[in-house]
Amino acid sequence: MRISHFFIDRPIFAGVISIVFVIIGAVALGRGSTAQPGQPATGRRGQAASQSKGGQTERHGNRDKVWRALEAALSKDKAKTTLNRISELGLIEMTRKRTRESLAHQLCAPCAACEGRGYVKTPETVCYEIFREILRQTGQFEFQELLVLAHQDVIERLLDEESAALGELEVLTGKPIRLQTEALYLIDQYDVVLM
Repeated sequence: MRISHFFIDRPIFAGVISIVFVIIGAVALGRGSTAQPGQPATGRRGQAASQSKGGQTERHGNRDKVWRALEAALSKDKAKTTLNRISELGLIEMTRKRTRESLAHQLCAPCAACEGRGYVKTPETVCYEIFREILRQTGQFEFQELLVLAHQDVIERLLDEESAALGELEVLTGKPIRLQTEALYLIDQYDVVLM
């Protein structure tokens, strides 16, 4: 299948192409004369165009024809479309509400690490979340020791940069805190297990 057939055979692209042809027709119909002020104007076929109100009404009549043709073409479109009037420059402002998911949503799946958010928490942030969870559980439950299960990067940070804070938590709770790496955990997954 040729690329051109791929796009033309799809309803949305065929609609867009027909709209483009309508707009090209609007440009051709709305094209004004090229005469200087005070000189007789000539139209597309060399005929003298009137500078009176009749010439402007003819132009507005052509714009109305284009407007109706565009409305008729868009009426076949499933998506909700809003059209504004044709400006003095011959431009039409329109909005079109998307009815389907984007192509990226159709062809791709959310990232397993960030669940489609586009970012993951840093090991430092996860360490602070673990500290808050330990403090929360300490006030609610009785236990002999704590086991923290987390991603390797988080465990390494707890043993290195956050080792002083971890030691303070052990003193505050009066219970030992053990750390265990979980290979299948993502960077922002962790569990605090009371033992």
